[in-house]
Amino acid sequence: MQPGTNHHTSRLLRFQTGWTWDAEFVGFFVADAQGIYASEGLRVEFIEGGPSISPEAALLEDRADVAITVPDSTVELIASGADLAIVGVQYKSDPLCVVASESTATSLADLADFTLHVPNVSRARLTRALARAGVALASVRIEDYESRPAVLDEGRRVGIVGYQTTLVDDLGALENNLAIIDLDPDDSRLPQNTIVVRRSRINTLSDDLKAFLRASERGWELNAAEPARFPAEFRQSWYANQTRSVEMEISHNRNQLAFMRIGERGFDLDDDAMLAVSRVARAYGLSAGAVAYSLQSNP
Repeated sequence: MQPGTNHHTSRLLRFQTGWTWDAEFVGFFVADAQGIYASEGLRVEFIEGGPSISPEAALLEDRADVAITVPDSTVELIASGADLAIVGVQYKSDPLCVVASESTATSLADLADFTLHVPNVSRARLTRALARAGVALASVRIEDYESRPAVLDEGRRVGIVGYQTTLVDDLGALENNLAIIDLDPDDSRLPQNTIVVRRSRINTLSDDLKAFLRASERGWELNAAEPARFPAEFRQSWYANQTRSVEMEISHNRNQLAFMRIGERGFDLDDDAMLAVSRVARAYGLSAGAVAYSLQSNP
């Protein structure tokens, strides 16, 4: 059973997270713990993700009603006919990066002959970024995600793909003179942590999805006002299995706020967000309307 869940509300919404429970999802946890979801008539069931978990598969196999994931993996599936749509955005700009073992690597073009450890959901994004940088995909070995500092042993041409909000600290990148490379610096306005549902269920779930986004925004507002508070409060609940210190979770929490728009309608697919989503869609020959649905524009 998830920590802090309120069981006295009537409408269940199953929420598949894209990663293990850490600072990346703290605002959602706040909305649950503070009864904000309950005030909207929702009982949110959190389902933990991880490096080998596909949030989209959880939706398509009816194990979740809403999921948080990355846009490339969703759009790639939509291009092949999947019943999915992006309905919200958490990160308005892209924190994905590569931390590489050789400090002389300064761009993606320098990653030929590297072994890169990549979460499953970020592989499509990485592949597209490498191709744009002119790196032959055959020259890069892609392996399962692994974030232990020992993976970046001195002298090995190895990199790890992840969010700079956490990965840089986790690997001691600055202290150990490791390279930090934006995955696609020209696309810094690309979204990340997109909120996704099955398109065929939007009409049925519309009210609950709007309530979920409203409540989540309020949870993130509370978190942004006191970024040191909730990582410490959740240490024995949501973060009970985390190996990071509370201080690192607080640092990660502060780091990510720069990538978000905190406040009312912060998760909305407004004009800027739709433009950002359209950049991903075009890479797969699709329009923004084919991959995203604005709940706010379709009351």
